[in-house]
Amino acid sequence: MQMSEHSSFDRPSFIVDGKVYVSAGVLVYTIDQSTIWCLLQHITDITDIAWDYQGQKWEWEDFGGKSEHTDQNIKDVAFRECSEETNGVLTREFLDAC
Repeated sequence: MQMSEHSSFDRPSFIVDGKVYVSAGVLVYTIDQSTIWCLLQHITDITDIAWDYQGQKWEWEDFGGKSEHTDQNIKDVAFRECSEETNGVLTREFLDAC
């Protein structure tokens, strides 16, 4: 993994397997017998709700976002955003141990 010189809106970008990324996220899940459980965030602010190509609302989403200049790699982006969006409940140390 390396940092790219190409950036979107002056954000750091990272090259992973030849592809350039400026955002990342974490999907927290567990498997209990044959049931998969996912931890998602519910978007309640209508301005933050994303729309898919068919015009359907996405009100639930994973934890993630865009890179910042403090991020050294794409994993930093994902873990920082997840920690921020869970108000520190899911820490980098916790996520790194998973």
